[in-house]
Amino acid sequence: MGMFSEAVQVWSSADGRPERLRWKGTDYRFASEPVRWFERRPWWRDEGRAPVGYGPGLVDHEIWQVQAVPEGASPEAAQEPVTLEIVRYGATGVWRLLRVHRGEAMSRRLA
Repeated sequence: MGMFSEAVQVWSSADGRPERLRWKGTDYRFASEPVRWFERRPWWRDEGRAPVGYGPGLVDHEIWQVQAVPEGASPEAAQEPVTLEIVRYGATGVWRLLRVHRGEAMSRRLA
């Protein structure tokens, strides 16, 4: 598994659920339903102090794990999906790729 931060383009549904993405010039579709959870971020490293009434996106990151295959890949090719973890920054709406799991099944299964 690699961890880094790289910009990706993500198309989302009206309720904010990611539906497909573009990474390194390739469009990907999702092979299964995305899984969402929240992680604390060390906001104190980036912010001098938290403004009053400002919380969403400051304390927690909304992480989505998706299993992606290139758009147009034929079912006959039986390409193994790549598992990606992406985050959307609430204030800007920018999506970033955080982790890539290669050759692993979806690592988180949350209800």
